[in-house]
Amino acid sequence: FCYIILCMFLLVITSMTVFVNATEPEGQDTQTPELIEKNDYVVDTIARVMETYGVKEVVTGTVTDKVQEVKIEIIEGDYIGEEFTTNYVLTYDIAGKIQAYELDVGDRVLVQLTEDDEGNVIATVQDVAREKYIILMFIVFLVSIMLVGGKKGVKAIVGLILTIIIIYT
Repeated sequence: FCYIILCMFLLVITSMTVFVNATEPEGQDTQTPELIEKNDYVVDTIARVMETYGVKEVVTGTVTDKVQEVKIEIIEGDYIGEEFTTNYVLTYDIAGKIQAYELDVGDRVLVQLTEDDEGNVIATVQDVAREKYIILMFIVFLVSIMLVGGKKGVKAIVGLILTIIIIYT
């Protein structure tokens, strides 16, 4: 049991670290200046996939990417309720080997919205929103610690939470 608990703990901490490091404050310019002009307004938000279309190959120079065209509706932030049609890149390397899974209607996705001086907004699907799964894993981890450890497990959880609070403050 200890080995399983340790593996779950490491998995949860790694997932939380990746999630915290990947999340940046809204409105912060995360792109390089070559991709977005300095006067563009960039917002990261959450959207829901409304419609999915077929997968196609897009050639950019010598790189061929597989992309899925999707229609999304913004469900958080300043642009709530607005709909955009955009592409979701399914391949991530030059050889096209690593593939993401295709989006389905109803999936929640992380979207980056870029607005230029003329008011044109471009939506880019970054990834699938997984925060609910991470929170669920963390709750399962805490419950398993309490079931296996009893009072000592509760004390360990309190100690862990206090340690995290002290580190991040």
